[in-house]
Amino acid sequence: MAENDVAKQIESLKEDIAKLRTDMTALIHDFLQAGKQEVSATKEKASSEVQKAVKTVEKTIEEKPLISLLSALAIGFLIGKFLDRK
Repeated sequence: MAENDVAKQIESLKEDIAKLRTDMTALIHDFLQAGKQEVSATKEKASSEVQKAVKTVEKTIEEKPLISLLSALAIGFLIGKFLDRK
C-alpha cells in the first residue's frame, strides 16, 4: 500500500514538473516577445528623433551657410589638434 502511494506521488510530481516546464516555456516566450516589441518601439522612436535632428541641421545649414561652414572648420581644426597630440 505504501509503495502504491509513493508511486502515485512520484507520478503526480512528474505531471507537476511537466506542467511547470510548459508554463515556464510559455512565460519565457511571452517575455521574449514583449522584449522584442519594446526594442522595436524604441528603435522606431530613435529613428524618428534622428530624422528630426537631421532635418533641423539641414534647415540650419540652408538658413545660415556661412556660420555652418565656419563651425565645421572650427570643429575640424579642434579635432585635428586633439588627434595631433602625441
